[in-house]
Amino acid sequence: VDALGNVIVVGTAQDVIDFGAGNRTPQFRDGYFVKLDPDGQYVASTLFGGAGAVVQVEDISVDSAGVIAIGGYYTGTVVIANRPLPPTTEPTGFVVRLIPQLNPAVQWLVALPGRLPTKLSVDSTGGAIVGTLTTSTADIGGESIGPDVGVLERLGSAGQLLWHRAVGGPRGFVLGVSATADGESVLTGTTTVPVIDLGAGQVQTGPERFYVLKLGR
Repeated sequence: VDALGNVIVVGTAQDVIDFGAGNRTPQFRDGYFVKLDPDGQYVASTLFGGAGAVVQVEDISVDSAGVIAIGGYYTGTVVIANRPLPPTTEPTGFVVRLIPQLNPAVQWLVALPGRLPTKLSVDSTGGAIVGTLTTSTADIGGESIGPDVGVLERLGSAGQLLWHRAVGGPRGFVLGVSATADGESVLTGTTTVPVIDLGAGQVQTGPERFYVLKLGR
C-alpha cells in the first residue's frame, strides 16, 4: 500500500488473467503488477516476461512516492517495460524499480547472477536494500561467495552495488529487510552454523537460530 492508499499487487501468471481491464495472456510464465485505488478499483497493470521464459516474483516494496521495487528471478529472455534482462539458462535474480502506471516508467533494472532475492526494501535515495541467497558461487562486488549463503546488498539510485555483506553463514537465509528513515538497514534471518559473527564478535548459536541485525549506511 502506498502513501495515498493505493494497493500494489505482484505475482506470477501462466494462464489467461483479467486484472480489471480485460483478459491478458502471458507469453509463458510472466511476472505482473496490478495497481488498485483505495476503493479497490483498477488503475494499471502490466505483464513482463518473454517467449518460453520463466519469471518468479518474490517480493515488493513501495516508497512514499508510490515508486515500487520488485525482486525475483528468471530464466530465458525477459523484458520488463521495454527494458531487457541478460538472457540466461540458469535461475538468475533481478530487481527492478519502476513507477506503476499504464506505461510503467523503469528507473533502473539489474540482474543478480548466482543469487536469488528473498526480501527487499526501497530506500529514500532511490535505491534498495536486497536480501539474496546464493545458488552457486557468485561474484558480488569482486568477492567470491559460495552457494547457500545469505547476503545483504545495498543498491544505489541507478541500481549499482554500493556494498554487500554475507550474513548467517552457509545455509543462512534473509527473512526480512527494512530501510530506516536515516538510511540504515535492519534485517532478520536464520543461521545454522554453531558460531556466528555478525560484526560484534563471535556468538554461540545452535541447530537453527534467528537473528536481528542493524547496519549503517
